[in-house]
Amino acid sequence: PRSLAKLELFGLAQLMIKVMGECAADGMEVHGGPVWKIFGGALWRERGMRESATGLGNGEDRPT
Repeated sequence: PRSLAKLELFGLAQLMIKVMGECAADGMEVHGGPVWKIFGGALWRERGMRESATGLGNGEDRPT
């Protein structure tokens, strides 16, 4: 259940990013509202913590 929830959350995030990108390409400004703003902020904080823990960031590529 936890893996499925994680997959669904990241799938929804990817969908929102795609919709926002397509709208921007069409000259429309959209946002997902306060819930998406909070969720996006949490994703950015998580990324920052992971980059700090692995020594990545500051434009460095992730290991392959």
